[in-house]
Amino acid sequence: MVNIMTGFDVATALGFHSTVTPSVKNLTGREPASVRDFLIVNKALLAGVTDH
Repeated sequence: MVNIMTGFDVATALGFHSTVTPSVKNLTGREPASVRDFLIVNKALLAGVTDH
C-alpha cells in the first residue's frame, strides 16, 4: 500500500494527474469530486467507524 501511495504522490508531482477530462461525468453522469471533498464525505468510513 505504501508503494501505491508513494507512486501516486510522485506521479502527481510530475504532473501526470493534471489533465482534466470529461470521463467521470461521461461514465457516471455526475461531476467528479475533489479528493478533499471525497475524504471529508467518507472520513468515518475510511477511519473504520460505522453506525452498526
